[in-house]
Amino acid sequence: MKMMSDSPSINVSVDMTDDCAYIRLSSNPIRRSISVTDAVVVDVDEFHMVVGIEVLELGAELPFADLVERFHVHSDVVEILRKIRPSVSGFLSLTQSSEAVRAGSMLRAADVSPQHTG
Repeated sequence: MKMMSDSPSINVSVDMTDDCAYIRLSSNPIRRSISVTDAVVVDVDEFHMVVGIEVLELGAELPFADLVERFHVHSDVVEILRKIRPSVSGFLSLTQSSEAVRAGSMLRAADVSPQHTG
């Protein structure tokens, strides 16, 4: 899906073989990685803004409340993250046929963005 440059987007990279995913929210350099749950690690930049989310088990629920309340997530990206809840595996089941591209054992859903109405 082609996005306009001013539209917020995230990139979801999924490794089906290793049952893990990475949700990239920004291209900023990672300063620190913080374990949120046993299966979710948040990468933050020097300003404590979330750069990416490591999901170590596709079925793990994303701790959405923690991501929004405990960490700094750009407001434009919050609505996009809501689409991935409760888990990456649930998101994949919805997008696999329309937005994901299969390449061997790797599945990639790129430039996920919120739907704009009106």
